[in-house]
Amino acid sequence: MLSESACSTRTGKSRTLAVMDILRAFTDGDHGLTAREIASVIGARTGREPSEGAVLSDLHEIAANRPLGMEVIIPARGESGGFRSKRSALTVAQARLLVNMVRTCKFVTAAQRSELCEAVYETVSIAQQDMIAGVCTDDREAPRSSDAFEAADVSLRAMEMGRMLRFSYVDWGLDGVERPLASPDGTTAFEETPISLVYSFGNYYLETWADFPAPGRRMARRLDRMRHPEVSPRRARNTKEVRDLGRTVRERTEQTFDMWGDGIPRTLFLRIDSSAARYAFDRFGHGLRIRHVAEDGSHGYACVTVQLAPTFYRWVVGMGGGITIARPQGPGWLVPFWEDATIAEKSLEELEEDYRAAISGLEKLMSACAKAHGIEREEGMR
Repeated sequence: MLSESACSTRTGKSRTLAVMDILRAFTDGDHGLTAREIASVIGARTGREPSEGAVLSDLHEIAANRPLGMEVIIPARGESGGFRSKRSALTVAQARLLVNMVRTCKFVTAAQRSELCEAVYETVSIAQQDMIAGVCTDDREAPRSSDAFEAADVSLRAMEMGRMLRFSYVDWGLDGVERPLASPDGTTAFEETPISLVYSFGNYYLETWADFPAPGRRMARRLDRMRHPEVSPRRARNTKEVRDLGRTVRERTEQTFDMWGDGIPRTLFLRIDSSAARYAFDRFGHGLRIRHVAEDGSHGYACVTVQLAPTFYRWVVGMGGGITIARPQGPGWLVPFWEDATIAEKSLEELEEDYRAAISGLEKLMSACAKAHGIEREEGMR
């Protein structure tokens, strides 16, 4: 479990580094080693065991200097627990959570998952690593190839240099085989202005500005679908529209579902059943305020700002009626929502227009879905 080069030079400095490595790998707040045991480990590795006094000197030097943030507990006289290294980087619970998040990360390959997990394991001792294992995780197959890390690094470099980003973009067919998409110029090379990296609901995106179709549009590129990213020699687009997108990225991300939206913020009221409240808080955050709560606590109303998109409608329909789009019920009914400046600035007519737009979009989506299944729907159906 020690690094391959540990004790390789057989000098005093090499011995000190080896003692530090042994403390890192084999001890923690609950498990320690004596100077004699550490000397034995070094002897087994090098064939030449150092004196117990030399190792004790190293241990006290490490404890005094705390390299890499290590905190070494020196046993009291007569105590048998040995020298122990307490880590300040991660607790076992934190390391376990990070490992399981990596194991279920869907935009990295299986090999990348394994490499990342090993890096997290190394932050805790061998004894603590046993406490991380044994958690059941979702083991669905990861993508066979992904340049997500490289795409993020190159994108940031392009933004720092004020350059466009060149890349190819892939999709998967019914056979599961990865294929590059055709770009507007007939090749497979896309060249776009990078705006901001966004991590949203389990996916890693790069928001870009594409100069096609004229006069251009905002794009949300999945990093795991980008291939061969490189900084373009062309200067990035620096228009007011692009600068405004950079300033509002956080606000717009909160309005979209999985980065999808029609670009128009809509102020909507949602009727939320008590049984579905947790889903509303999961999606909009615990800053969500629910007003007009029924006396029996069965339901209440929340106000949200969203952009209309199929992903938003799928989320609403997926609630099975537990969350529905509600029509604003008059000026007096709006008063409890006025703490939100967006509501206070909008007239009742504007709020009703947002409601009608949302219902119209939902009806179109439901009609298309029904038609695909050979089901006839009545006009005006709510």
